[in-house]
Amino acid sequence: MAWSTRTMMSLALYTCFLWLLTSGLKTVQSLHDSHRGLAPTNVDFAFNMYRHLSTLDPHKNILISPVSVSMALAMMSLVAVGSKKNQFFQDVGFNLTEISKEEIYQSFEKLSHLLSKADSSLEMRMGNTMFLDQSLNMRDSFLTDIEHYHESEALTTDFKDGADAREHINRHVETKTQGEITHVFSDQDSPAPLTLVNYNVLKGMWELPISPENTRDEDFHVSENSTVRVPMMFQSGVIGYLHDSEIPCQLVQMQYLKNGTTFFILPDEGQMDAVTAALHRDTVERWDKLLTKRLVNLYIPRVYMSGTYNLEDVLEGMGITGLFTNQTDFLDISQDPPQKASKIVHKVMLQLDEKDEPPVTTTEAPPQTTSEPLTLTFNKPFIIMMFDSFTWSSLLLGKIMNPAYTSGLELDEGKWPLASTAEHMRAVFSLLLPILLAEVCLVTSLNFSSHSPEAQAELESWDPQNQTWEEESWTVPSDEEKEEYWLKTSQQQLSNETSNFGFSLLRKISMRHDGNVIFSPFGLSVAMVSLTLGAKGETKVQVENGLHLQALSQAGPLILPSLFKRLRETLSSNQELDLAQGSFAFIHKDFDIKETYLNLSKKYFNTECVPTNFQNSSQARGLMNHYINKETRGKIPKLFDEINPETKLILVHYIFFKGKWLTPFDPAFTETDTFHLDKYKAVKVPMMYQEGNFASTFDKKFRCHILKLPYQGNATMLVVLMEKTGDHLALEDYLTTDLVETWLQNMKTRKMEVFFPKFKLDQRYEMHKLLQQMGIRRVFSTSADLSELSALARNLQVSKVLQQSVLEVDESGTEAVAGTMSEIVAYSMPPVIKVNRPFHFMIYEETSRMLLFLGRVVNPTVL
Repeated sequence: MAWSTRTMMSLALYTCFLWLLTSGLKTVQSLHDSHRGLAPTNVDFAFNMYRHLSTLDPHKNILISPVSVSMALAMMSLVAVGSKKNQFFQDVGFNLTEISKEEIYQSFEKLSHLLSKADSSLEMRMGNTMFLDQSLNMRDSFLTDIEHYHESEALTTDFKDGADAREHINRHVETKTQGEITHVFSDQDSPAPLTLVNYNVLKGMWELPISPENTRDEDFHVSENSTVRVPMMFQSGVIGYLHDSEIPCQLVQMQYLKNGTTFFILPDEGQMDAVTAALHRDTVERWDKLLTKRLVNLYIPRVYMSGTYNLEDVLEGMGITGLFTNQTDFLDISQDPPQKASKIVHKVMLQLDEKDEPPVTTTEAPPQTTSEPLTLTFNKPFIIMMFDSFTWSSLLLGKIMNPAYTSGLELDEGKWPLASTAEHMRAVFSLLLPILLAEVCLVTSLNFSSHSPEAQAELESWDPQNQTWEEESWTVPSDEEKEEYWLKTSQQQLSNETSNFGFSLLRKISMRHDGNVIFSPFGLSVAMVSLTLGAKGETKVQVENGLHLQALSQAGPLILPSLFKRLRETLSSNQELDLAQGSFAFIHKDFDIKETYLNLSKKYFNTECVPTNFQNSSQARGLMNHYINKETRGKIPKLFDEINPETKLILVHYIFFKGKWLTPFDPAFTETDTFHLDKYKAVKVPMMYQEGNFASTFDKKFRCHILKLPYQGNATMLVVLMEKTGDHLALEDYLTTDLVETWLQNMKTRKMEVFFPKFKLDQRYEMHKLLQQMGIRRVFSTSADLSELSALARNLQVSKVLQQSVLEVDESGTEAVAGTMSEIVAYSMPPVIKVNRPFHFMIYEETSRMLLFLGRVVNPTVL
């Protein structure tokens, strides 16, 4: 595609603009100011939570107070210990390489103080109350800790009588909110022996008051075919306005007196999902900069609305788990922790109405304009965002689908349960047949000859709603150029999130054992996304969230398969890379699988269907092992040991990578040498040697060397070697895409001598157990919705996800299979670097930055 110089410059300028935006929200003042230290993470968390709730049912109202939720979670994290606390903070979005846990708690304490003393007319009653069974003795240390948080308290309650406990909790919260929140728990709910109630009530006085005399009943269009009558308020005055040329919406910014500010966002017709997908930190910053003052006639509905959520369910759906997984988690609260599950209930109320106050005198001159006032009517679904301008805390975030439905979050059919009981939250694992058995095998071969998919139709075109261009600023690129740019940006996001998923999975594996590790984040992501072609509803949402791909999935129903297809084709077309992959669907002869699913699997993942008779389990096992053994050139001769005769479908995904060093090691220089397992144990290994130019850096904060070993075909093995033996596990809590990117950016090439061990790894993981720990649960339970896969979906569930990975490193290369810049500087490595102690490795494809394989070598002599 030939682009003009002017167009290329436009794209370059736009790219720089995007990069500047993503560096952090800097509205009014820099986020480096101490009073805004938590803003980036809290705003990111707010939008992630909003998008997750929006995917559960796009037609329901949403109302949350993100800063209130963050306060509650910070309070509850006080009881977590060790790696569990680290994992929690990372899941929420904190980069522990840039901010310590102590600094996080100090920042929350300061934020709590600032919000409670905010110089604003915004009336906010926010707090957290923990109710603990009166038979349990709370530790004084815990009571002291929670006192640091504004309006946080812990009270004892008699939970023997559920009705009395419910009444006590409801009465206490009603008192705290001055009668605004009256029923946290309904008559059908039973509080748990440890219940945390997080509440927030918001009222405000507009800077430009709205007179109730001008309010009239008007139509609000809930959908194309449905309208309701609502009180429509009116205000005419000079306010901030923007018609966004990139995101299909209009918005206004209205101020409360002093520090309160609210954005009202009106999506274009049918574009609510596109606007939701575009909600990010940088979007809000861009809006704040581009808003212009102008005379507006504004019509907006009066809103009285509440939202109630069981935060444990919400966080689980976002992949944030582990705060309360066993009894020991409560030991920092009480010496005699409760035996039953806990509850964290979040309730928020919004009162958006007229305030008949005298006009506020202002010295601001109105903009000079001869144009007529703009009329903007919020008579269809819209989004509301409320911030504290000083701390830039997200006080409220909501989607108003139906303003007449005042308690629009008390949902039917058990969706988003209101303070549901522990019995409701437990998944039922009784066996219902037939069972979908998803076997994921990722393997490699010494002499693999690529059989990449045949050329398929081009990626479905779609209109990237958030990628239009301002004609006044630069030449408008063609539709093809805009789509190509959007695809490249999305591809990079896919690679980044797949890497972060891999790092999270590594931490889960490390909780089980501390030995050698090898797996393919890319291969597992491909296999699970291919499964979503047959999934619907919460089943699909949980998989996307667990893979860290929920934001990308908002762009369209087939965006993830399309992006993976595009990536697979790019990787397969690189002949020097020598990487290939494929999928098998072993289908029982009478299994009613939908033709649509088979066609989509073939189209996006090149899946080959193999008829199989699972009732003859030995024959089925032999057939499948034959196929896998053939495709892996004998590397995995016996993937399946036994087969359930009731199985109806087995999915197998494999990926081959035979990497050849850009500069091979000379076998003549390979000698037996010592590899130190720890301070006291060592083994003898074949140690390869090479002198040449290598890119490297040294991280002073983590005291580790990072060495880049290039392959042919634009791939790289990144080796991370701790300065001291025995420190390698401590690094895993801090591995993120941002940290790796920092290492890569700070590398410097120089001549050095490298000693690197020969080794072979062969690891097999029951990934379904690890995925459940990461919030992907429903697809493995009887609640799974696989109705896009088969008409028998009511009795379908996934029982297994297996991944077998093999990595072999020698002088010629690698055979791999899988069935704040804080003190990090470009560093001259010592003249000799010897990898003679435990290390981590990452194998990337450079162009896409896709993490193909991830692992650690603790003992090179053990498979």
